[in-house]
Amino acid sequence: MELGIGGKTVIVTGGSKGIGSGISKAFAAEGANVVVNYRSDEPQARAFAEELTQNHRCKAVALRADVSLEEEVASLFSQAIARFGAVDVLVNNAGMVDFNAVEVKDMSLEYYERMVRNNTSSMFLCCREMVRHVLSRGFSGAHIINVLSKASVSSTSPGQTHYVTSKAGNMGFTKSLAAEVTKYGIHVNGIMPGFVRNQTQAKKEREQPKEWAKELAVIERRSPIGRIAEPEDMGWMCVMLASKKTAFAIGACIDLTGGRLL
Repeated sequence: MELGIGGKTVIVTGGSKGIGSGISKAFAAEGANVVVNYRSDEPQARAFAEELTQNHRCKAVALRADVSLEEEVASLFSQAIARFGAVDVLVNNAGMVDFNAVEVKDMSLEYYERMVRNNTSSMFLCCREMVRHVLSRGFSGAHIINVLSKASVSSTSPGQTHYVTSKAGNMGFTKSLAAEVTKYGIHVNGIMPGFVRNQTQAKKEREQPKEWAKELAVIERRSPIGRIAEPEDMGWMCVMLASKKTAFAIGACIDLTGGRLL
């Protein structure tokens, strides 16, 4: 199926690792120009972008920005536009997860706000910049895909109220933004991952194979699909949502948990 992604430019925030890497790979495989945003580990991000360019019919570049900071978001877009002329697709993937369980009674305001800033305010800043860019150029057909979470619609591990709040807020933001900007030809949708393989799990699989095997078995038993997701599983849905084939998806928040929400 020809999705019409080739030659379009996509920014993937947090695009060099984890879910972001799978999203970047999927767009690269379709021939898009991929802006791989990263906040740290410049050598890894640049090597990943070079790998995308070499392995796929695409052009990829790694650009650093902390997307929780207003001025750095503006710089990210300016650099991407200078390089490729326009931004057609924005995938908001960057965010943070804190595995330390902290109950609300023990949580400081700074600790709570740091999570919201990194997960929710960053999405707002990137979407605002994307909408302004689209309107300044007067073109339609742009897409925004927000990476949400299973936690957007359900609680998660105890002590994660700040994380669940940020992800629930992201879902509300996605739906509200879609209602607001569809008239400008900007299609906004979201995906809700569950358990997705990442670098931390890969390291544990190498260094603590028995412990990881036990954790994986629990995850697989909880999932009707019977396996953990790969980053590319998230990427292909993002590619579909950025194509004209899914034009009637407006404000959709798609369950990609492998059935864990059933």
